[in-house]
Amino acid sequence: MKILKTVDVNLVNKYRKELFGIASCMIVFHHLTIKGNGNPLIDIYMFLRLVGAMGVDLFLFLSGIGLVYSYEKNNSIKEFYMRRCKRILPAYLCIAFPFSLWRDCIVGKNGIPVLVKHLLLVQFWKEGAGDWYIAAIFILYVLFPLIYYSIRNIPGGGYILILIYIALMMALRFKMIPDTFQLTSTLWARIPVFITGVIAAIKMKERVISISILPVCIFVNILSLILQGYFALQGSELYYSFLPRLCYGPLAITFVMMTVCCFETYKFKVLQKIFGFLGEMTLEIYLLNSRLIGFFDELATKITGNNDNCKIVLANVLGVTTTIILALYIHKIITKMRNQKLCNRIRIGKQKAEIVKKINLG
Repeated sequence: MKILKTVDVNLVNKYRKELFGIASCMIVFHHLTIKGNGNPLIDIYMFLRLVGAMGVDLFLFLSGIGLVYSYEKNNSIKEFYMRRCKRILPAYLCIAFPFSLWRDCIVGKNGIPVLVKHLLLVQFWKEGAGDWYIAAIFILYVLFPLIYYSIRNIPGGGYILILIYIALMMALRFKMIPDTFQLTSTLWARIPVFITGVIAAIKMKERVISISILPVCIFVNILSLILQGYFALQGSELYYSFLPRLCYGPLAITFVMMTVCCFETYKFKVLQKIFGFLGEMTLEIYLLNSRLIGFFDELATKITGNNDNCKIVLANVLGVTTTIILALYIHKIITKMRNQKLCNRIRIGKQKAEIVKKINLG
């Protein structure tokens, strides 16, 4: 057993796929259809299910780290945005388009304009519904160069950004546009954890953190869970507001620290392979799981009638299984297409080089 004394951001990057896989499991867990029934065990499960929403904060924290590594390899803004669009748009359109087409045009008969609105995420900004994570990630991609250069060039720039941002959000929440803000608060509450990921990648790349910080991480986790429990007891209106969602950030960051320490100290090879496998297709899993679980929930209701237990088992087992299978195939197809384009570019480049060589020799 390796005795770990320090942790750094490179170690986090080493287990990036596994951490993404864990985040995917959390999100799937959060979207399961089991409902509370007064049973204490089910109530505990329901609370843990709510905390599963922290998976999104894991995504965003790790994305902040990953974007810095990606940007510093080639800091062309144009290339950066091209790479990001190629990563997000194929999976999003491949999954969102057929589901939206079925819901809006075939079943709902609402027509093409409604389909286009849903694909452009207008529904999220008006109703707080739809693929809010896609809206969030595109906003963060647009803001990333500003965030990056502020942290890189201004002393304490990242922390100043977070404080200004939270102050601005509180002003919007209580003074300016409270209704719209509440509908979209699931997005705004997650931006600080993304900025923290960027800070970690820039400021901690050459530094290490002593393993002695682990007790602090455990304390922050316990405190965050207590706060989440308190908010949950106050009802869904408070729990799903800006401040409770802001608490997911510290919980996610300290969870990353503890998980990395466990993976580096104790080699959970089978578990790491499973999480690494799921981590390859996190975006596809995220986009599919709530849609498929919702679809099978409706189907199971028609099949089982009033038998809630059968409905819950059927909907969740079919939903999760189908999500993983479809996510795998869609990810493979998109990867194959991307690799094919890369091979074509290399082949064309070689052909051009040969032509130039022949001209020079001639």
